[in-house]
Amino acid sequence: MISIFEKYKTSKIFVFPKVNGKFLDFGTVRDLNDMIPGKFGIMEPRLADFNFDEIELIFVPAIAFDINGHRIGYGGGYYDRLLSKKRINQYAIGVCFEFQLIEKIETSKWDMSVDLVVTEKTTINTRVKSNIQKIIHL
Repeated sequence: MISIFEKYKTSKIFVFPKVNGKFLDFGTVRDLNDMIPGKFGIMEPRLADFNFDEIELIFVPAIAFDINGHRIGYGGGYYDRLLSKKRINQYAIGVCFEFQLIEKIETSKWDMSVDLVVTEKTTINTRVKSNIQKIIHL
């Protein structure tokens, strides 16, 4: 992720999440050295100065994903609340290592899924219905 940031930071706007109570706000970051430790010790922007509706691409962390884009998060519900507000033109990408892909994750009505899951070896398009067509091995 750092290499993506460094490569495109002069041509793209990068925003990072900032915990605000039970929700995530977003702040613009132009230099990773400007980030500060936030809740849970995770680095976050100093200010929340960016409107979520303007975000086009959302990278979503998790402990694990399945091929349907369901996830096991970290238990706070931050990304489920965030993704429940996602518009059709916003794309959510789950990012994990191959060993974090599991066969099936049981979900509840409030669990939100991602549109794409990317590992170092595999890309899974969760919008495709056929399991054969949705998995691309790199």
